[in-house]
Amino acid sequence: MAVVRKHLRICAGFLALLAGVILALPLVPGPGIPLILLGLVLLSDRFTWAKRCLDWAKRKWRRLRGVAFPGGHLGIRAEVPSGLDVPAGKPAPRIEAQQNLFRRSSK
Repeated sequence: MAVVRKHLRICAGFLALLAGVILALPLVPGPGIPLILLGLVLLSDRFTWAKRCLDWAKRKWRRLRGVAFPGGHLGIRAEVPSGLDVPAGKPAPRIEAQQNLFRRSSK
């Protein structure tokens, strides 16, 4: 059973890789790059070339994400004032002030 699963995974990986390459061609609509990545994921545990390609794609994605969103994950920065002691269950004063401002403006 394990041998059959291994061969099915390899066939599915090559099929996804081939379909992804065809769909990534210009003027061919479809999810080419996600299918290529899926094929590489399926093949990466058996083939070192697929693992290297997947690692390269991960490095490029991290670099692109760092350039596009320099503030961190999706460009969101969490600023926590130092020395702020807020009891559990009570919002921080700044958040409470923003909520009060919103309540006043919506009336």
